[in-house]
Amino acid sequence: WSLEEAKGFLEKVLPYVDIAFLGKLDMTNILKYKDNDLDFEDSLKDLYKELFKNYPNIKYVACTKRSVHSINENSLKGYIFDGKDIYISNEYRFDILDRVGGGDAFTAGILHGVINNMDSKKTVEFGVCASALKHSIRGDINLVDEECVISLIDKGLQNIKR
Repeated sequence: WSLEEAKGFLEKVLPYVDIAFLGKLDMTNILKYKDNDLDFEDSLKDLYKELFKNYPNIKYVACTKRSVHSINENSLKGYIFDGKDIYISNEYRFDILDRVGGGDAFTAGILHGVINNMDSKKTVEFGVCASALKHSIRGDINLVDEECVISLIDKGLQNIKR
């Protein structure tokens, strides 16, 4: 798709969306929202507020921010906005065995948190931890269970048991 085709499609489906997964670049490059050149988190919050104004049906919007330290080492931070507040996960630094499926793992983690009525802070933490763990698994399917993700949240990476 061209950016214009993607924009047209998103504008057609967003009125029917409850949970959107859109990052800052999606908002500015595809949807053409104006970036006020603030720091990343303030800019993201402003963009999300504008999205909620245009699409009051949306209940949550989420994304990640990746920092690349080397080809095999990244950090990941998650964000979720509920229409009023933005919640930010801790930043997790990890070695990468396979990056494919990391975004899907984040999305599944956010959906898991919402479906299980986790508060927004725990939901975004769950999503980013699910993604961080997925980076340690070959293939595009996250093979960790809820207990493993919660262990990372509560006890840190050194205490993961599989």
